[in-house]
This record gives sequence, C-alpha cells and structure tokens, in this order.
Amino acid sequence: MSFEPWTPADSAAQQRTLDEAATRVTARDAILAERDYLNLHAFLSHGLDGVASGTVPRERLFGALAVVLRAVDVGDVADARAWLERGRILLTRTPAPGGSEVRGAGIARSSTERDV
Repeated sequence: MSFEPWTPADSAAQQRTLDEAATRVTARDAILAERDYLNLHAFLSHGLDGVASGTVPRERLFGALAVVLRAVDVGDVADARAWLERGRILLTRTPAPGGSEVRGAGIARSSTERDV
C-alpha cells in the first residue's frame, strides 16, 4: 500500500468536505438540554470515581457510555435521558448470576438485577 504525498490542493478539498459535513451536523436542532449535560457530568463523575475506587468496573462505565452515545446518535432522546438521569444507580447495580453488565439497549430493570 502506498500513500500519495500531501499537497495543498488536497488539503483544501478535504477542508471543504469537513466544512460541509460540519454545517450539516450543526444545522439540526440540539436534542439535549442543559439539564441533560448536568446529568452527564454527574454520571461521568460518579463513574470515573467508581472506577478509581474499584466499585465500578471500567468495562461497565465504557459500556454505559456507549449506550448513551448510541441513543443520542439514533435520536432516542428518552433512552439517553433515562441513562443520564439513572446511570449513576445503574453503574453500581450488581447483575445477579446470569445477568449482563450493560445490556446495550434501554434501561428497564431486568428480573436478573438487584441493587447493591
């Protein structure tokens, strides 16, 4: 595999493409409110503190964050907000035997989960 050397003409074309993509992304209405960002801050702070103290597995925090990002990406605002509001509880909940760490869709409490 060979790569072509960088040239200013290529850079300008790439920049135009990036500018056009940014315009499309920023042209839509925001789907998260200020309260959602405050909940995101609390969710991440709790998760990172839990990882540091050993009470929240790193993989669980990463999985939960991936679920939130996917919900926002597909426009499922209700699920994203539910995770941001209840995520701190869900991160510290211990799955019962046979349960999963982070389900990947929705936050409905399953019959295999219990509070710690």
